[in-house]
Amino acid sequence: QRSSRCHALHEMSAGIPNAPVFRPTEEEWNSDPLTYIQFIRAKCKGFGIAKIVPPKSWQPAFSMKTDKPIISTRVQRIDRLGAHEMDKLTKDSGSQQPNDTPTQSVDDAAKPLDGKKLNVKRARKCRKCFQMGDPSQLAVCHDCGRTFHLHCIVPPLLEVPKEAWSCKDCVDFKKQYFGFGHGKVYTLDQYKARGDYFKRQWFNLPQSKEADSVAKKTVEKNFWRIVQRGKPDVEVEYGSELDVTELGSGFPLTGAYGEHPWNLNNLPKLEGSVLRHLDDIAGITIPWLYIGMCFSSFCWHNEDHYCYSISYNHKGSPKQWYGIPGDGAAKFEAMMKETYPELLAKQPDLLFQLVTLVSPTVLKKHKVPVCKAIHNPGEYIVTFPQAYHAGFNYGFNVAEAVNFACPDWVSWGSRAVERYREFRRVPVFSHDELLVRIAINNPTAENSAWIQAGLERLRDLEYSMRYDLYA
Repeated sequence: QRSSRCHALHEMSAGIPNAPVFRPTEEEWNSDPLTYIQFIRAKCKGFGIAKIVPPKSWQPAFSMKTDKPIISTRVQRIDRLGAHEMDKLTKDSGSQQPNDTPTQSVDDAAKPLDGKKLNVKRARKCRKCFQMGDPSQLAVCHDCGRTFHLHCIVPPLLEVPKEAWSCKDCVDFKKQYFGFGHGKVYTLDQYKARGDYFKRQWFNLPQSKEADSVAKKTVEKNFWRIVQRGKPDVEVEYGSELDVTELGSGFPLTGAYGEHPWNLNNLPKLEGSVLRHLDDIAGITIPWLYIGMCFSSFCWHNEDHYCYSISYNHKGSPKQWYGIPGDGAAKFEAMMKETYPELLAKQPDLLFQLVTLVSPTVLKKHKVPVCKAIHNPGEYIVTFPQAYHAGFNYGFNVAEAVNFACPDWVSWGSRAVERYREFRRVPVFSHDELLVRIAINNPTAENSAWIQAGLERLRDLEYSMRYDLYA
């Protein structure tokens, strides 16, 4: 039985199709990247991600600072990232509290020490401002029992949640439980040494062998075995979402490579990019760095506003990617609700939190379309609008990623805004303002063709809201 199980884990990616791989010519490489990505987009239907391998002439020097303690890491408990592990926490949440505050029901809070019932309206205080409040306008945290004025919650709620709701402290506590607390600060060399030491210890490598000598299939098997079994305890550190304005980009900022359109500091602001009409936003139009070690991972998520994204592996070990196409996103979300109903009922916005992993074999079993790609140094991975993606690192590496948007993204962006509204989430930028900026700053016939529907939607919504206001 054990042999059979190990074989199943070994075949974790068996039957999972590879994402499309594209190798642009020198001529294609030195032209507009967005035009090229739009060209390959048509060939990627049914895939959420694609790999782009540059010509051999593409050899930008790694330019990030390496001698200062600048890498602030996050701790990850790999054994707690599986959706089934989160489900266990949900069922046991009665004993999990973020602090020593006892859980109170509304009835309990209405009882003074002498047992006489008080007026509930005078007995309830908001945890944040400590002012009294009408209980009909207070949200009660399902986990800790504390109460909050709707207007004190960030972002504010328009009405009392009808389903189980968790306050920010409890959400943060759960993230800490799943190993997303603060790690140590390293120089790049110190972090590499820490990552190599972990990998050598885990795979029992002799000093004579390089840390990267372990076969990729072996690393993948071990990773998913930990996630699926929830044991043993495995803690790693990941330098994720690091601001290039503070650390420095991995790309040169001067010379031919500094000006090249495939340099991720330039790509979001190219002529054909919709996002060039935005102000600078870290992680959207300004790249983030991702500095990983073996088993450090990125959980299932799609990009803010359903944007495109592009990631470049500067140096080190490969990254393993898995992708779900945008038109398979609804099927993935439905599968999560059906498979983990209590978990999603209690945390409806779970997939926004980047804390959950489900193996590709489970997705395949539930007929969710999924593909895979190995992201080697010197290669790019592109994710398409609304595509869910996840993965892990095979060892120490340094990657850089940024968002961009081609004209076909506008309708996807509108869908993202509707989803944010459904889950009461604050958008990263105003989609409507972006459309208006494009109309004002670049009112060409070509632009009008792809922003017209969005502007008409905005106009109709404004008319409707004004009518409701004055009716």
